[in-house]
Amino acid sequence: MALPAGLLVALAIWQTARTAGALVDDVLRIPGGVVWA
Repeated sequence: MALPAGLLVALAIWQTARTAGALVDDVLRIPGGVVWA
């Protein structure tokens, strides 16, 4: 099933933001976690 390009772009941006947010959340929860420069 083909999806509109705009929907695919929005989904990709949302997924990227969600993944980045999860990574930041994991780093902040780990004492002495890795600090990304």
